[in-house]
Amino acid sequence: MNKKNHYTYNYKKITNDLKKSGFNCDELKRSSNTLSYNDGGKYFLKEIAYKPTGIALGCPLPNIFSSELEHITEKIENKLIETFEMCDNAIAYVPKKSYHITVLNRSHFDHDNTIIPLNYVTKNNATKIIRNTNINHIKIHFNGIVLTRSGRLLVTGYPLDNKLQQIRYLLSSSLPELCVNIPSLAHIKIGHLLTPFSLTKKHNFLSTILEYGNVIDFIITFTDFYTPLGRIDL
Repeated sequence: MNKKNHYTYNYKKITNDLKKSGFNCDELKRSSNTLSYNDGGKYFLKEIAYKPTGIALGCPLPNIFSSELEHITEKIENKLIETFEMCDNAIAYVPKKSYHITVLNRSHFDHDNTIIPLNYVTKNNATKIIRNTNINHIKIHFNGIVLTRSGRLLVTGYPLDNKLQQIRYLLSSSLPELCVNIPSLAHIKIGHLLTPFSLTKKHNFLSTILEYGNVIDFIITFTDFYTPLGRIDL
């Protein structure tokens, strides 16, 4: 399976799993009760649910792209509220300044309720490994949205080469403390659903929501990495 087919297959699998099995209601309740908060009438995720703890691309993205993704998230929420006649908020947002693609994490909220940040020793070792690759940029094409069983809205990314995969492999092979969460994809999380909806009664609604992803079509060239202790230039 080539790299493009790998990403396409796995993003389709996320959608098919949702259609087949429905939402994991416990995860949506967790997003609503534990992982989010109300700020002036709008719900946001708490830092533990979105803040990179290891190494990431973006955080922030270029403003023109992050503003577009925020606007699309708002449109999806408005559509949810309209269709299902909701009185309350439907989505907890990732703040747009924190949109990112995870390379590797030091901790992850699915495994631990405590943020364990990168330390300087690991950051310095990661910097040496990254710079020894002689990679000077990573390009990713973003196109589409998927919704997971846990209610997470993900913008689907497709790396245009194997550089991201190469760096993930080198870092995870040398720095076991960064192996807590090793993603296989290249998505940007933009929010969590707060309330499940019936996929059987509204069988076409999922397709309607995902159509908003069709307007997402841009390529970002990344020339550095984010860490909680400062950026690493490529």
